[in-house]
Amino acid sequence: MDLPAVWLRGNIADVPATLQPVAHALVQSGQEVEKLMIKFPPDNVWLRPAGVASVGFHLQHLAGVLDRLFTYARGESLTHQQLKALQSETAATSEFTTPEMVQRSQHQIGNYSYLFFNHLKALKTLSKYSTFNFRFGKAV
Repeated sequence: MDLPAVWLRGNIADVPATLQPVAHALVQSGQEVEKLMIKFPPDNVWLRPAGVASVGFHLQHLAGVLDRLFTYARGESLTHQQLKALQSETAATSEFTTPEMVQRSQHQIGNYSYLFFNHLKALKTLSKYSTFNFRFGKAV
């Protein structure tokens, strides 16, 4: 039986209400990539039915957008490598195979989920009088 969407399952423990959507999105995307791609035909990864974006695009974009969003959250600018990766997201081919794109997406989801949830734990240890810039990875 399929579970309901993550946000319908309730709050994720130890995550403030304002950040619940981020936590839900990270968990949901990880579960959906795994579930939907396990039997997806590799020959269809670059098809664009009715002109919509391909599965291949979404796999590449998911990995890239997480990297860019967390870069912005740290208050940093994109690197040359990130800009180059952004340009390649729209290409109808990839240097990666479908299983590699799935693995790369799951790896990024896992990495950024880990950073997100561990950063929240670190915030709890700070005194309410501590000066803290609420950007991932930057304490002042």
